[in-house]
Amino acid sequence: MDYDVLMELFYATSGNTWTNNSGWGSTSVAICSWYGLGCTSSSSTAHVNTFRLSSNGLYGTLPSNISKLTSLTVVKMSNNALFGTIPDSWSTLTSLTEMALSMNQLTGTLPASWSSLQQLQFFEAHSNKIYGALPSSWVNLIGLRVIALGNNSLTGALPEGWSSLPQLESVTLYMNGLSGSLPRVWSAMSQLNTLLLHQNRLIGDLPDAWSNLTSLQQLRLGSNRLSGSLPNTWSTLTKLSLLDVNSNALAGTIPEGWIASMTQLAQVSFAVNSLQGTLSKGWASMKLLAFLSLSFNRFNGSLPNSWSALTSVQQLQLASNSLIGTLPSSWSAWSQVFHMTLSGNQLNGSLPKSWASLTQLEYLSLGSNELIGALPSSWSGMSRLSTIGLGNNKLSGMLPSSWDAYCSLTLLDVSKNQLTGTLPSSWMALSLLGTLSLWNNQLSGTLPSSWSGMSRLSSISLQNNQLSGTLPTTWAMSSLTTLSLDHNQLEGTLPDQWSITMPSLSSLSLQCNSIVGTLPNSWGSMIMMSVLHLSYNLLSGTLPQSWGAMLSLYSLRLGNGDMDQTAQCSAIAPLVSHGNRINGTLPQSWSALSFITYLSLEGNQLDGSLPESWSAMTYVINMSLAHNAFTGFLPASWSAMTIMAVLSLNDNRFTGTVPPAWGLMGTQQIIDDDGNVGGTLELNLSSNCIRGELPPSWTTVAHLSGVMVTVSSCFTRLQAASGSGCGVGAVPAECASWSVESSRSLSSTAVLQPVATPTSTHMQRCWSTSSTATTPPPHNSSSTNQTQLSMTAEISSQQTAVVVVSAPAGILTALAGSASIAVGVVRGGASMRLVACGGDDDDLETLAGGYLGAYCIVLAVVLCLLFRQRRTIAISWSEACEQLGMPGQVWVVLSSIVFPLVEFGLSLMRASENDRSSEVSLGVVAFCVGFVSLVWLMSTMTCRFRAVWRVAQNQKSISTVPSKSSLCTWIMSRSDGYEMDRRGTWVDDLSAAKHASPTSSFVECKGAVFEEYSDGRVWFVVWESGMAMVLSVLSAVSQLSPNACSVAQTAGAAVQICALPVLVLARPHRKARALALGVIVEIFGFVGGLCLLVSTTTSIAGDPWGDAASVALQSQLYVGVALLILDGLHTGRIRDTLRRWFGGSSGFLPQRRLMDAPVSVNVSNARRCARSVGRSDISTANFGNRGRAKELISRITALEVIVEMICIQRRTDSGQYLNQRLFPCSV
Repeated sequence: MDYDVLMELFYATSGNTWTNNSGWGSTSVAICSWYGLGCTSSSSTAHVNTFRLSSNGLYGTLPSNISKLTSLTVVKMSNNALFGTIPDSWSTLTSLTEMALSMNQLTGTLPASWSSLQQLQFFEAHSNKIYGALPSSWVNLIGLRVIALGNNSLTGALPEGWSSLPQLESVTLYMNGLSGSLPRVWSAMSQLNTLLLHQNRLIGDLPDAWSNLTSLQQLRLGSNRLSGSLPNTWSTLTKLSLLDVNSNALAGTIPEGWIASMTQLAQVSFAVNSLQGTLSKGWASMKLLAFLSLSFNRFNGSLPNSWSALTSVQQLQLASNSLIGTLPSSWSAWSQVFHMTLSGNQLNGSLPKSWASLTQLEYLSLGSNELIGALPSSWSGMSRLSTIGLGNNKLSGMLPSSWDAYCSLTLLDVSKNQLTGTLPSSWMALSLLGTLSLWNNQLSGTLPSSWSGMSRLSSISLQNNQLSGTLPTTWAMSSLTTLSLDHNQLEGTLPDQWSITMPSLSSLSLQCNSIVGTLPNSWGSMIMMSVLHLSYNLLSGTLPQSWGAMLSLYSLRLGNGDMDQTAQCSAIAPLVSHGNRINGTLPQSWSALSFITYLSLEGNQLDGSLPESWSAMTYVINMSLAHNAFTGFLPASWSAMTIMAVLSLNDNRFTGTVPPAWGLMGTQQIIDDDGNVGGTLELNLSSNCIRGELPPSWTTVAHLSGVMVTVSSCFTRLQAASGSGCGVGAVPAECASWSVESSRSLSSTAVLQPVATPTSTHMQRCWSTSSTATTPPPHNSSSTNQTQLSMTAEISSQQTAVVVVSAPAGILTALAGSASIAVGVVRGGASMRLVACGGDDDDLETLAGGYLGAYCIVLAVVLCLLFRQRRTIAISWSEACEQLGMPGQVWVVLSSIVFPLVEFGLSLMRASENDRSSEVSLGVVAFCVGFVSLVWLMSTMTCRFRAVWRVAQNQKSISTVPSKSSLCTWIMSRSDGYEMDRRGTWVDDLSAAKHASPTSSFVECKGAVFEEYSDGRVWFVVWESGMAMVLSVLSAVSQLSPNACSVAQTAGAAVQICALPVLVLARPHRKARALALGVIVEIFGFVGGLCLLVSTTTSIAGDPWGDAASVALQSQLYVGVALLILDGLHTGRIRDTLRRWFGGSSGFLPQRRLMDAPVSVNVSNARRCARSVGRSDISTANFGNRGRAKELISRITALEVIVEMICIQRRTDSGQYLNQRLFPCSV
C-alpha cells in the first residue's frame, strides 16, 4: 500500500524531473532506500515515517492519499514548486511532529481540521500564497512550539485563543494582511521567545500586559499601524536582543527604563515614527548594541559624546530628525562601524578630521545639513569608503586631490554646496567610481581630459556650475550612461568622436550652454541614447537624417520654448537668450523613432510640412513644434497618435482644416497606478491659417471614454462651440486679411456625468483653459460661416477706432458741454473693450498713444488760453480761469479721457509679463496722468467749491395739459411743461455768499455742464462719471483670467442695464431735449448690456447674443458722438465756448443774440453791477427778510441784464473789453 501512495506522490510532483529521484519506482530497491524517505523499525513490516524532499525540484500538487501513511512524523518539502491547496485529509496524520512546506506556491486556506494534529510541534509554511484567517480551532494543537506563516496573504485578526498554547515558542506571521489589535491575552505565552508580526495592518496600542513575556528575545512589530506611546512596563523584557517597531505611528519618548534594563539589545529600530526627545546618554551602556536606527522621527538636541563607548556599534542611522550641534570627534573610537547615516538634520560645524581613523567605514551619509568648512584631505585614509554623501550643505573650498586614494569608492555626492576651484585631474585614479554628483556648486575650469580613464563611471552630474571650455573629445568612458552638464558656460561643438568612445551613453543633457555648430550625423549610431536635451544653445544647421537610427530615444529637446528656462539660461550665458536656430525640414527617417514620447523643437527656424510618415510615432505623448515656419496641411495620418496628451503647433503657417480623423487623437485610455481610466489632450493651433470646424467626435469620444479635450485656436478661423479670452497675440502674415477677433476655441471637458457650465461669449479670446461642454459644436453651412465671420471681422476691425474716437470726442464734449452724452460715449467705448476681453498688442499701443496724445493736447490748449487771457487783460490766474469757465470745461474733458487712460494704463502694465518694456512704460505714464487727473477732479468737486448753490425758481405759468389737436403739439406742450417745472437760475446761497469773496456764479465759472441739471440733480454728473470709471476698470481687469473676464462682463452688463432706468427715474435735466438725447443714447447701452448679460450666462452655438451686444454698444458710441456734436451746434454751446476762449474779437465767429444768453447771476455779480451804477449801498444787511431778499434779487438780476447789454454793445463797437474788472464773467 505504501508503494502505491508513494508513486502517486512521485507522478503528482513530476518525479522524473526531480533533482534526485534515485530508487523511486524501483521494485528491486527497498522503499526505505528511496531518496528522501525514512522508515520505522519497530515492527517486522517497515512503514514510511519521514519525507525529506526539500529543495528537490518537486513540481505539482500534494496528493490527498498521503493521509494513508499514518506513520508519518516528519514531512519536509520546502523550497520546491508545489502548488494547489493543503489537503484537509492530512488531518489523519496524527503522528506528525514536524511539517515544512515553506517557499512553494501553495494556495487556499489553512485547514481547520488539522486541529487534530496534537503531536505537531513545528509547522512552517511561509513564503506561499495561503490566504484566509488563522484557524481559531488550532487552539487544540497543544504541542505546537513553532508556527511560521510569514509572507503569505493571511487576513483577519490574531486569534486570542492561541494564548492557551502553552508550548508556543516562536510565532512568525510577518508580511501578511492581518488586522486588528495586538491581543492582550497573548501575555500568557510565557515560553514565547520570538514574535515576528511586522508588515501587516495591525492597529492599536502596545499592550502593557505584554510585559509578562519575559522570555521574549526577538520582537518585530514594524510596518504596521500601531499608535500610542512606548509602555514603561516593558522594561521587564530584559532578554530582548532584537526590537523593531519602525514605520508605525508611535509617539512620545523612549522610556529611560527601557534603556537602563534592556542591556542585551543588539539590534534596535525605532525609525519612521513620531518619537521625540533628546538622544539619551544611557545608550552608551549597551555594550552589545551593533545596530541602532532612529531615523525619521522628531529627536532633537545634540549628538552625545558619551556614545563613543558603543564599541560594538556597526550601523548608526539618525537621518531626518532635528538634531543640532557638531559632529563629535570622540566617535572616531568606533573601530567596527561600517555604516553611518546622519543626513536630513540641522548639524553644523565642520567635518571632524579625527574621523579619518574610522577605517572600517564603508557608507557615510551627511547630506542635507548645515555643515561648513572644507572637505578634509585626511579623510583619504578611510580607504574602504564606497559611498560618500555630503550633498546639500554649505561646504566650501576645493575638491581634495588626495581623495584619489579612495580605491573602493563607487558613489560620491557633494552637490548643492559652495565648492569652488577646478575638477581634480588626479581623480582619474578612482577606478571603481560609478556615480559622481557635483552639480549646483561654483566649480570652474574645464572638463579634465584625464577623466577618460575612469572606466567604471556610469553617471556624471555637473550641471549648474561655471564650467567653461569645450567638450573633451578624448573622453572614452565606455560605461558612461548619464552625463548632465546643463547650465554651464561650455562652448565649442558637439564631439563626433563620442559616438564611438561613449557607446553606452543613454542620457545626455547640455541645455543652457553656448554650444555651437551643427548636430553630428555620427551620433545616429548611439543606439542606446534615450534622453537627449540640447535646448537653449547656439546650434544651427539641419536635423540629421541619421538620427532616425536612435531607436531607443524617448525624449528629445532641441527647442527654446520655456520662458522661465530662457530667463535662467540668459542669466548664465547672455548669448543663449537667442537659443538654437535649427532650420530645414523634419526628417522623414525620424518616423523610425517609434518609442519617442517627448519631442521639443519649438522656437527654431524649421519649415516645410509635417511628414505623413511621422504617424508611426504612436507612443508620443508631448510634441511641441510651435514658433517655427511650418506650412502646409495638417496630416490626417497623425490620428494614429492615440495617446497624445500635448500637441503644440501654434505660431506657424499651417493652412487648411483640422482633419476629422484627428478626433481619434488622444482618445486611447490610460490606466494610472490607482486603476483610474482616463486621459487628456491639449492641442494648441493658435496663430495659424487654420479654418473650418474641429472634429465633432472629440466631444463624443470624450463623453464616452472620460478623455478631457482642450483645444486652443486663438487667431485662427476655426469655428467651435465656445470660447474664452486669448489675451494678446498676432495672426500670421498669410492671414492678414482675417480679423484677430475671428478667433474661436473649443474648450471642453466631457466626463461620464458632465455638468453644464456657462461659457463666455464667442467674442472673447481663448484662454486655453478647460470648461465643461456637453454637446459637440454645431455644423454650420458655408454661407452661415461666411456671414458670421464677416460680422466678427467688422467688429474686430473697429476695435481700435471704437475707443480712439473717445479721445477727440472728449474735446468736442468740452466745447458742447453735454455731460450725459459725453459720458455715455465713454461707456460705449469701455463696454466694447469689455466685450472683447482683451486686444492685440498694436491695438493697445495705438489706443494708449492716442489717449495720451489727446490728453496732452487738451492740457496744452488750456494752458495757452489761460496764458493769453491773463496777458491780454492783465488779471490773475484765478480770474482768467473764471472768465474762460475752465473748471467746468476741463472737467468734462477729463471725464471723457481720464477713465480710458486708467483702463489702458492697467492693461499695458500687464504687458510686463511678456517683457514688453516700451508698452509698460507707456502704460505707467498713462496711469499716472490719469491718477493725477482724478485727484484734481475730486478736489474740484469738493474742496474747491466755495459756495453752496441752489436754483431760484420762477413762478410756473404755463399749463401742462396736453393739446388734443395733434401729436406734435401734445409732445411740445409736455416738453414745455417739463422745462417750466425746472426753470430757474443758479445763484449762490445767501448764507454762503455772506462769507464768500466776490466771484462769478457757479454755473458760469464752473462750466455749462452743470447748467443742464435741475436743482438737486447735480449728483447725476458724478453718477454717470462713476459708471464710466467702473466700466473702464472692468475692461482692464477682464484680461487677467477667464473667470475675471466672465465676472467683469456680467458686472459691466449690469452697469449698462442700470443706466437707463436711473436716468428715467431721476430726470435730472432742466431741458426736455437734453433728457431725450440722453435717453436715446442709454437705450443702445441698455440693449447692449442686456444682450451681453444673456451671452455671458448662456451657452448658445454661434453666440448671437454676443454679436448683438457688440452692434448695440457700437451704436451707443457712434450715435452718442453724432448727437453730441449736433446738440452742441444747435444750442450754440460750441460757438459760445470758442468765443469765450478766443475773446470774440477776431471777427470769424458770429455774435450770439442777447435773448439766447442764459440769465446766470449770483449775489456777488449783483453787487458789482449795482456798485457800477451808484447802488453801492446794497449790502448783505438788506437781506434780513427772505421775501425781501427775493424781491431785491429779482431787481438786481434785471439790472445786471441791462448793464450786460451795454457792455456787449460797447465790446461790439470797439472790440475792447469795458471794465473787465467789474464784469469778470462774460456772457
